[in-house]
Amino acid sequence: MVDAIDPTRKQKVEAQKQAEKLMKQIGVKNVKLSEYEMSIAAHLVDPLSMHVTWNDIAGLDEVITDLKDTVILPIRKKHLFQNSRLLQPPKGVLLYGPPGCGKTLIAIK
Repeated sequence: MVDAIDPTRKQKVEAQKQAEKLMKQIGVKNVKLSEYEMSIAAHLVDPLSMHVTWNDIAGLDEVITDLKDTVILPIRKKHLFQNSRLLQPPKGVLLYGPPGCGKTLIAIK
């Protein structure tokens, strides 16, 4: 009967379950979300649940090589770079570009 009155009830219940699951994963408890917040939370994606490899990032081979050489290698092989302050890994990396160019995939990886 309730489904006949509100045809979007199933979607709302599913969105609520999705939002509660995500909130639990990020450690947020006892928070009451509005209907609007619930619909937004249902569309969020947990970045830790994404399994991305370097091969998934297409067209950015030069950027990936530069990142591996300047950021990842000095962190993984500290003993090779400990004698020079110029070769230390950077404290941060700024990824810039238009939407959809792969910044988030690189940051996740």
